[in-house]
Amino acid sequence: MTIDTSAPAAPVFTGITTDTGSSNSDEITSDTTLVLSGTAEANSTVEVFLGAASLGTTVTNGAGNFSFDYTGTALVEGTHTFTATANDGANTSAVSADFDVVVDTSAPAQPTVTSPADNSTTSDTTPTFTGTGEIGATVNVDDGAGHTCSATVDAAGD
Repeated sequence: MTIDTSAPAAPVFTGITTDTGSSNSDEITSDTTLVLSGTAEANSTVEVFLGAASLGTTVTNGAGNFSFDYTGTALVEGTHTFTATANDGANTSAVSADFDVVVDTSAPAQPTVTSPADNSTTSDTTPTFTGTGEIGATVNVDDGAGHTCSATVDAAGD
């Protein structure tokens, strides 16, 4: 007989499949059907929640890794907050930290080049382009002669 009086540590979410944001770990995706991954006590049962609603359970493997398949439900565009608990058969963990996933299925608005002026001429062989766009979007500038540069729009939209 084993007496277990200790609750497992709260689960930790480690990522989503498929993460299509500007990095593979920013939890931003255009995929509306997800698989959530994380860690918890080995061989424990992890219950996953979206807000206050239980979505179901999955079991961690011997190394404590879990995947929760939520591909049967399409998420709408916006931010979705997932949490989880782990149960080791005797005790239930505290609730995990919030795991926010942003579903973004809309194409960004067309960026605006603010400098240099449209149809202007320069002798500068390395001109600097400035403009605005959707935060986090990658903007590609093509000069029409096969020369392309790109930049990521910063948190200020520049």
